[in-house]
Amino acid sequence: MNAPHYPPLFAGNDGNMWYTYYSDTQIIRMNMSGGTKRIALPSYNPTALTVGSDHKFYMGDVNLAAIEIATTGGSVSQNAIPSGDKVSYDGMALGPDGNVWFTENAHVGRIKTTGSIAEFAYSDGNLSNNLGDITAGPDGNLWATEYNTATLDKVTPTGSMTAFALGCNPTRIVSASGSLWVSCTTNNIVQVSTSGTVVSQFYNGFGFSSSGNFMTIGGDGNPWFGTGSGNIIGTFNPKNDSLTYYYPPINYGTSNSIALGPDGNMWTVDSSSRAVDIYIINVIAVTPPTLNITG
Repeated sequence: MNAPHYPPLFAGNDGNMWYTYYSDTQIIRMNMSGGTKRIALPSYNPTALTVGSDHKFYMGDVNLAAIEIATTGGSVSQNAIPSGDKVSYDGMALGPDGNVWFTENAHVGRIKTTGSIAEFAYSDGNLSNNLGDITAGPDGNLWATEYNTATLDKVTPTGSMTAFALGCNPTRIVSASGSLWVSCTTNNIVQVSTSGTVVSQFYNGFGFSSSGNFMTIGGDGNPWFGTGSGNIIGTFNPKNDSLTYYYPPINYGTSNSIALGPDGNMWTVDSSSRAVDIYIINVIAVTPPTLNITG
């Protein structure tokens, strides 16, 4: 699996959407009406992105051993990673301890709001996990994926790590409804308990490639995700084990990242010149739908 430079997308505490632009070394702010402001990043190709407990944006780079931190006001600082390792393409998340956690090629890392960084080597000795992802689990631990070893790691806030064989190559992971939800390149979504046991596997029967890419949690508390073909997004409902897909009126590209916006809608960055698309969840209904006027 080749790893393109997908721009991660997040809602900021300022009521705007924020996403990175790898090619132009920028982080971009987009307001609810589509207006943008670009903030230049120094000698940097950002990939991973998350929002910290201090409401700042933390970014990683597969080409630079550093974490970059940006404020909504546009100031930027850079913190070197002690080991010289590099952050995975989209492996960053806010942990239950209030710190930002991230996956690297050979470590799971943690950066505090003070800027100090700690790293913990993978227990299986993996040195090339550049496609790893991480999320805060419902059990108060961090859970990280190792794509190339088909492994799921439970990481305690102190850095202790336990590895579980997953049986498929995981890309993204989120936490919802008391379980962990993992997308795999075998085109399925896997439900995993906090004991590390695979509960169920749900296969996409609609023929969309990479179904489950770029997972996030929607306003309904369920996992939402993009797909690898067509600008289609989907959601999984754990209450009835159902997959639902949504089609846009025009196919602009493929949804390369997805996030819940402050307006309650699902926002995506697609592959069509890095366009931003908005899927309106609560469509306004008018009653009656038609009205006949005579006279």
